[in-house]
Formats: sequence, structure tokens, C-alpha cells
Amino acid sequence: LLDAEAAWVLRDDPAQIRIAIARWDEYVGHDPSNAGVLAMLARASYLLAGHLTTEEEILATYDSGASYGERGMATNEAFRACVEGGAKDYKCLDQMTVADIDATYWVYANLGKWSATKGFTYIVKNKSKLKAIADWVQTTDPSYFYGAGDRLLGTYYAKAPAAFGGDMELSLAHFDASLAISPEYLGTKVLQAQYYATKAQDRELFQRLCDEVLAGDPEAIPEIAPELRLEQVKAQSLLDQIDDLF
Repeated sequence: LLDAEAAWVLRDDPAQIRIAIARWDEYVGHDPSNAGVLAMLARASYLLAGHLTTEEEILATYDSGASYGERGMATNEAFRACVEGGAKDYKCLDQMTVADIDATYWVYANLGKWSATKGFTYIVKNKSKLKAIADWVQTTDPSYFYGAGDRLLGTYYAKAPAAFGGDMELSLAHFDASLAISPEYLGTKVLQAQYYATKAQDRELFQRLCDEVLAGDPEAIPEIAPELRLEQVKAQSLLDQIDDLF
């Protein structure tokens, strides 16, 4: 585990993320019920995917991340028994505890991005699971991972088509709530620009959000500075596409 943790410290470099994933994956081969390591594998996969450029590899990495997270969720015996009894996994979230929040959150993060990358059909196909997880995270701990629950719901309501539960007013309210909890977490503004502002066709908001991310200080939250630097890269990429998006 020490090798994985040492590589993780250097996660600005995607090669180091791959090393961390390889070491953690080797570890859970010997300790498959280690929910903490499985959650870190899910988180690391999500981060790695943000560095990738080919759709095939991006999809495979998000898929792997979701799988690690689901394995982490299944270490909860009551949840696993519920699923093995025939219920859909997202119908068994009431068996989870706050101790399971890491694995559960990173399932949404990976599955949500995988679905968005695949397109409309997969957003609709996975909407019930994504909504259930987002609700559960927000209810279990609203402040978790810099306002993650509201961030998930803001993203969900923007991505989902209106006929399938999408709601732009609710999306905006949840993004605002997430930013109220953690205004310095740049990823919230990136997601709001990418999903809410584009769907609302609000170019001015899109520009402002991306500019604010680029002007932000990743060291404002030192423990996730590498993640925040990557959010700035994503914001610049979005800005580079602004004339195509609006």
C-alpha cells in the first residue's frame, strides 16, 4: 500500500495514477473486502479518465472505476444480502451507512460520466440508479466531498431529459447549494458549465464559470490540488469549444 500511496501523492502525472491503481488492485486481489482501497481504486480511475483522450480508453476506465466502487459497496453485508435476494442495487441503499459513502459516491461519478460519454440512451438507462445514489449521498452527508450530493443532483437534473425527470430549475438550485457548501471546489463549476449552461444555452454563464475556474487557486484545498488543477484543464478545454457549443 505504501507504493500506491506514494504514487497517489504524485497524481498530477497520469503515469503515477496508473501505478497507484496497479498497486491497489494487486492489494485487493489479496484482500477483496477492503472497502477503503476499492473506493480509492474507483476514485483513481475517475481521475485517470479525466487525463485520457481516446473515447475507448475513457469509457473503459470509467467502467472499471464504477466496478471497483460497486465491489466496495458490496462489502456491506446487509446491502449485499439485499442485492443477492433479487433487488436492484439502487433499491438497497437503505442498507448502507455513512461508512459506505466513499465507494457509493465514486460509483455515481464513474457511471455518470460513462453514461454521458455513451450518450442519451445510456443516460436514460441508468437514470434511476444515478438519481437514487445522488439522493442517498446528499441525504447521508450534504457536506461530503465538497458538497458532492448537491453537485450530483445538479448534474443529474441537467443531464436527464425533461421527459425522464430532468429539471433545469432543480439543477441550478442544487449547483448553487453545492457551491454554498464548498465555493473553492472548482469541479462543481466545471460540471455546471458543461451540463447546465450548455443545455440552457447560457453562453454568458458558461464563460463566467470557466473563467472563474481558470482564475481559481488549486491550493485553496491543498489535499485535492492535483484534482483542481485537472479541473482547470477541463475548463480550458470547454472554453476552446465555446463557439461550437453556443
